[in-house]
Amino acid sequence: MNARAFVVKETSDAMIDFGQGHVPPSFVKAVLDCQQVDLETDHRGALPEIGIPTLIIHGDEDVSAPLERTGRRTAQLMAGSRRLVYEGAPHGLMFTHMQRLNSDLAAFIRS
Repeated sequence: MNARAFVVKETSDAMIDFGQGHVPPSFVKAVLDCQQVDLETDHRGALPEIGIPTLIIHGDEDVSAPLERTGRRTAQLMAGSRRLVYEGAPHGLMFTHMQRLNSDLAAFIRS
């Protein structure tokens, strides 16, 4: 598995192993089918209909879901959403930016 692409260079092997331990083993066909559906499904029409407070957190170094193609566009389509961009953060920011993420989530929940 290419986990290094989802973290920063300072991320320990132990943290990567921890993260990978949360991904259940799957059949390759099932994973590929899910990715195909994800790539082919256009959710843009549904996003403006979401009427609850929404926090969108995205790393600007996310190689699997680039900010400009995903997070920014999603936030623009959701009126009233709040967007936070973490500089230098990859897709796995829940492992690389844990303290900041937890603080931001707690603040959003309290607001």
